[in-house]
Amino acid sequence: MGALGANTIPGTDLHDKLYDYQRDGVAFLYNLYRDGQKGGILADDMGLGKTIQVISFLSGMYDNELVQHTLLVMPTSLITNWTKEFSKWTPGMRVKEFHGTSKGERTRNLEKVQRRGGVIITTYTMLMNNWQQLSSYQGRKFTWDYMILDEAHKIKTNTTKTAKSAYAIPSKNRVLLTGTPVQNNLREMWSLFDFACQGTLLGTAKTFKMEYENPITRAREKDATPGEKALGFRMSQNLMAIIKPHFLRRTKSEVQKNKMNGKQEDSDSKDSQVPNPPKDSGAVMPTLTRKNDLIVWTYLSHRTLIFAHYRKVLDIIERILGNRGFKVMRLDGTITQIAERERRISLFQTDERYSVFLLTTKVGGVGITLTAANRVVIYDPSWNPATDAQAVDRAYRIGQTENVIIYRLISCGTVEEKIYRRQVFKDSLIRQNTGDKKNPFRSGDGTSEKVLTEAGTAPAGHE
Repeated sequence: MGALGANTIPGTDLHDKLYDYQRDGVAFLYNLYRDGQKGGILADDMGLGKTIQVISFLSGMYDNELVQHTLLVMPTSLITNWTKEFSKWTPGMRVKEFHGTSKGERTRNLEKVQRRGGVIITTYTMLMNNWQQLSSYQGRKFTWDYMILDEAHKIKTNTTKTAKSAYAIPSKNRVLLTGTPVQNNLREMWSLFDFACQGTLLGTAKTFKMEYENPITRAREKDATPGEKALGFRMSQNLMAIIKPHFLRRTKSEVQKNKMNGKQEDSDSKDSQVPNPPKDSGAVMPTLTRKNDLIVWTYLSHRTLIFAHYRKVLDIIERILGNRGFKVMRLDGTITQIAERERRISLFQTDERYSVFLLTTKVGGVGITLTAANRVVIYDPSWNPATDAQAVDRAYRIGQTENVIIYRLISCGTVEEKIYRRQVFKDSLIRQNTGDKKNPFRSGDGTSEKVLTEAGTAPAGHE
């Protein structure tokens, strides 16, 4: 193996097929390693191909014998996609699952990778229940070269069992992948960076709260004094400067503004695929004003995702749509088998007879690509803005070639209005402290209040 220069990024055939922004992502990951940093966060918008960037990075690192052992942790729903992408792009890499009901098979896969090198793919549940086994080999402590967490906001609270289990795994380098790096408050940001950088970046939780979280949050309150606002702004700028070398985030709107010269071939997974950008780079959120809009959409070949928090709400919507002759697909918490989940997703993507997909926000908001739809209805808003954003991003992601329109059903003078206003506040706080540029797709960019005002005339229980 030849020596790598200071600015050399390990190259592979896959690397040459990436778009420029994806190559920048691979370079970001490699520079963290080259500079001796303990970790970082790749926080690209959902749908920009974080999966393919990580696979390309690992492929180069393994080809150049810079790493031997990687532990990749993710929600159960993403296992199939990651395994398929590794098989497609790096068929020669040893990738094994630590997942499933067979304890013997899990143990054999783990020991094979620990002994001979490779990648172990596991879930957060498996991590919680088997962290001791993942931390040892033949009775001795085992240290992973890389520990990578997908949907890393799962450890946004460092006191949970999931987070504690992740902290217990010895690893030299850590990479977090998330399209929603901060969902509610700055304490979550501290938790993610504390794990990724292994406690070397933002100090203790108590120190962070006093120096950053309190003044920044206080500065955004209505009764903040000019001095408090100035202090909050200054601390926000300081915080961004500290995290910048360890944090990379690109939004869809940014990527679509740049010329995309990639040569990447079609992939079965739209998350790793980056074809032509949408015809309309922004998404709009008009009000739902006509009772028969859904019928019009179907006539115009528009297909719709409807998200609600509760199964009982979906039951009502499903019954109404069924009575009106709509062919409906549904996915909620009662679908526990991955194979059945994948079958329903694939059927909706390929069978145009299904005009509506009903999903619970929690189950349908992560690990799903549904670019066959270009209309999204958020029936009831969430206190957490990232929850709604994740749901919408099932359709509004790279791979979507149609203009996506999002409808939020909000009645004026109800708790829904209060929830949505809180979303706007949280979203702007997050952007201020991560350097995220204003995205016309998301709340809090100036159009939010207009949308909220208009929503007062929209029907809340639209049938």
